[in-house]
Amino acid sequence: MHVAPVALAARTGLCLAVAAATASQAIPSGQTSCYDEAFAGDVDIATAAELPAAARHVRIDGTLLFHNTQLVAIPDLFCPVEVFHLHIDLSPRLASLSGLRSIRRVNGNLNVATTEVLADLRGLDSITTVGGQLFIAYNHGLRSLRGLDRLELVERDVFIHYGGALTNLDGLNALRRVGGNLSVFEEPALKNLSGLNRLKEVGGNVSINSNGSLTSLRGLDALESVGGTVYVSDNHMLPDCEVWRLVKRLRARRSDLQWNASGNRADGCSKLLARANKRSAPPPSP
Repeated sequence: MHVAPVALAARTGLCLAVAAATASQAIPSGQTSCYDEAFAGDVDIATAAELPAAARHVRIDGTLLFHNTQLVAIPDLFCPVEVFHLHIDLSPRLASLSGLRSIRRVNGNLNVATTEVLADLRGLDSITTVGGQLFIAYNHGLRSLRGLDRLELVERDVFIHYGGALTNLDGLNALRRVGGNLSVFEEPALKNLSGLNRLKEVGGNVSINSNGSLTSLRGLDALESVGGTVYVSDNHMLPDCEVWRLVKRLRARRSDLQWNASGNRADGCSKLLARANKRSAPPPSP
């Protein structure tokens, strides 16, 4: 295999030189060489000590996968600028994603799931676009979404589920469009939706359900368009007036908007909301 050398800009994923190694070989310690071509296949980073040569390609047309119970930090990959899927999963000791700073675009899915001590998403700072879904779930130590600060577009769904420490959604402050569904579910410490302040469009459903500490929908103030149904249910501390204000504002832009709101905290808007629910009568939340 012949590979041409490319220039390196520090920590951007562009490379200094090229080594003649096969994709199955390990990169020697301290080597910063890259392949100026795509790698067609999946890359499984088993340990921080030994990187497969496939991880030294500027583009990975497969899944870049981290799922190691002993992995504490992701090594600095330097080279990948673009990957198809990026999956970080089943890594309970993982505390840092800083080695992923070179990645600017995920063409498929970005999944961060099943971590215990990961406190934020710093290391994903260069990513501006996710071409598939953004799935953040079962991260019990995650206190902040900081690290996604440049993410402007998710082409498919955004799922933020089953956390434990998020109090808001700060870190998604650049997000303007979600092409599919937006779902925030079972985030017990979540108090508001601050962080979604620039979100203008959701192509599918908006589902805000079963968040026990949620008291405000602040953060959805810029939302102008919802292509599907709005579900806001079983957030026992969320006043019905918060839901009613959101529904009225969205319905002013789309008269046929459907929604379902139930199981939130009753207040002076509850009767208005109940009557409106009957007229809307959407299908059950998926």
